Amino acid sequence: MRCGGNQLSNLDLTNNPELVRLTCYDNNLTSLNLTQNHQLEDINTYNNHLTELDFSNSPNLYFFNASNNNVSSLDITQNTILKGAIINNNNLAQLDASNNPVLQFLYCDNNSLNQLDITQNTELEYLRCGFNNLNTLNTSQNPLLKVVYFQGNHISSYDASQHPALIRID
Repeated sequence: MRCGGNQLSNLDLTNNPELVRLTCYDNNLTSLNLTQNHQLEDINTYNNHLTELDFSNSPNLYFFNASNNNVSSLDITQNTILKGAIINNNNLAQLDASNNPVLQFLYCDNNSLNQLDITQNTELEYLRCGFNNLNTLNTSQNPLLKVVYFQGNHISSYDASQHPALIRID
């Protein structure tokens, strides 16, 4: 379903259990109930006014972009095949990615994260976590890491010695 670039303030998807792809970016949505959409694989909800997202009933989810919203709570622990997550410019104070073992890219710039544990994300190649409140960043368990951005945090040291594929650090 594609309905991006409108002025939608409400979108009722509760009677669409077979929905696989949702593209509803650039609208005025403040809430979005996805609890009945068990087949969702790909979600683009960026540039709205969403305050929360619940992907717990979407076990097939492999990608989502929820950047530029007001999301302060996000549970992705049930999305075990998630490969990509873009959640820049939100209000997240915490993010648990420990149950996303095949995650390949995570963009979570401009949030309020105090910690980010990515030790279980051994497939991670691209990480953007700049402009948060991080004091440390442990990427020792991410041997495939190619790009890492962590500017604008409070990190005083970083060990890149475990990343032979690393091509960029910011």
